[in-house]
Amino acid sequence: LEMQKYAMLMFTSCGWFFSDISGIEAKQILQYASKAMELANNISGAELEEVFLQKLEEAKSNLAEEGSGRNIYEKMISESKRRKDVV
Repeated sequence: LEMQKYAMLMFTSCGWFFSDISGIEAKQILQYASKAMELANNISGAELEEVFLQKLEEAKSNLAEEGSGRNIYEKMISESKRRKDVV
């Protein structure tokens, strides 16, 4: 149920309303997705993150310095793990 909660939170409308994946709303959505994938892996051993990252690579930020969704996700997740943030 916890995994389903985070999977549903990934579709929060404010995260997809704005036109840039580097915005704070989209970054929150990416954190929800990360947590859902982590729980899926813990429960079933499913490795979903690499396919997810391949899809994120196609999403380019409007800000050239931000790069792709993959860049944003990897930076955000690495910073989050370093701080030991919890979604």
